[in-house]
Amino acid sequence: MGKEPVNDADNAVAGVALFLLAIYFLPAIVASTRGHMSSGAIFVLNLLLGWTALGWIIALVWSFTGNTKTNARTLAGLPPTPKPLDWLVYGKKGPPPRRF
Repeated sequence: MGKEPVNDADNAVAGVALFLLAIYFLPAIVASTRGHMSSGAIFVLNLLLGWTALGWIIALVWSFTGNTKTNARTLAGLPPTPKPLDWLVYGKKGPPPRRF
């Protein structure tokens, strides 16, 4: 009456399911990683219409547009937002200025 041991087939199915889920949410992951200003809307579009090829492609293209927080700060003439652990690496001065 004990539990059945987990076999390799179960692990393979779980791995494939996790991989497919990551591919499905790739537009939302890209938008969040890039700091896109509309990452929440991209996630909702991806969640609701990602199952259609057109909705997934639109969300993916939208996630790669330049509407990021870093670009907004640059256009406003402000320095880029420091990353959370920059002070550990660079001290109080912060990272060296970026050259474009």
